[in-house]
This record gives sequence, C-alpha cells and structure tokens, in this order.
Amino acid sequence: MTKYKQNPKVFTKKINGEIIIYNPISGKLHRLNEMAEFIWINLSKKTSTEEILNKIIQEYEVDYKKVNQDIADFIDDFYKQKLISKLPDNYSSKNKSW
Repeated sequence: MTKYKQNPKVFTKKINGEIIIYNPISGKLHRLNEMAEFIWINLSKKTSTEEILNKIIQEYEVDYKKVNQDIADFIDDFYKQKLISKLPDNYSSKNKSW
C-alpha cells in the first residue's frame, strides 16, 4: 500500500474558507474543491490512497468507483507537479525521519 505525503516546500493557506496551495517551484496556485481539500488534508498525515478512499466513503455518500478514480487523478496530477511525494515502502509512522 503506497503512502504519500505533502511536499514540505509547498505552502498551504485557507483563505475565505478555501484551501489555496502555492508551489514555489512552478509559481502556480491551486484552489481545492471540497474533495481535493479532503484528500490534501489527509496527505498531511502521510496516508495511502486506500485509507483516504475509506475515509471519504465513510464521510460522504458517493460512488466508490468515481471517488477511487478522482483520488487516483488527484494523486497522479499532484505527484507529477511535485506537490506530493511517495513514502518508501518500509515507511512506518513510528519512524519520524521520513
């Protein structure tokens, strides 16, 4: 189960109830919708896509396949933009050095 984390060089700010992400490498701003915000916040906890999917299914009445695809698209897009990174396969939440 692959786990991801937010890039610590990326700035996150909540403005008028909306999460804005600034990538200093590209100079781009990203506004997050409710689902993207949920994913982003959970990535701050160094979590897997499966864990995020289960939390969303518990929290919202949504279609499993659609949410699974939305999460995959979000992860793929943000990974390509270096907004998030993969944690090593041997990552443990007990090992705080990652």
